[in-house]
Amino acid sequence: MASLVPGINNMSAGKQLSRVGLSNGIVISSNGLYANKNLIMVDGLFNMNFGCQCAGNANPEMDTISEVHILTNNYSARYGYAGGAQILVEIKSGGSQFHGEANDLVRNDAFDARNFFSPKVPKLDQNIFGYDIGGPLYIPGKYNTNKNKTFFWAQHWQLI
Repeated sequence: MASLVPGINNMSAGKQLSRVGLSNGIVISSNGLYANKNLIMVDGLFNMNFGCQCAGNANPEMDTISEVHILTNNYSARYGYAGGAQILVEIKSGGSQFHGEANDLVRNDAFDARNFFSPKVPKLDQNIFGYDIGGPLYIPGKYNTNKNKTFFWAQHWQLI
């Protein structure tokens, strides 16, 4: 997503950006500044290794992310640690009502095209089932009876 923002360049030409933009030696530059001038935050916490100015260990899955903000200039003083891009990631959280979803990511040969040099489509049958659920944590009559204090959100994927 960072490479779609004006002013951000992939400094590793010919390579794909990694999940958070700084790990594995693949770096982004914001408005001409060095890559170590960027800041990555997950839910308001620094997600950086300040020894090497590279990404930290918290790599959230794509389905757990609710918002991504990439600030490149004219941002508030509260983001004053680094002068480059501010990459702010927010994780999903529960709410006062229960919500959830079930998913099936289907990959099989019925959806694939034949390779130009292959006489037939290679066999592929893959289903990845998943679900997520979120809502309030409460004990009826004892804790959080208004359902406005403690929340949860959970996710699970299973490859079959």
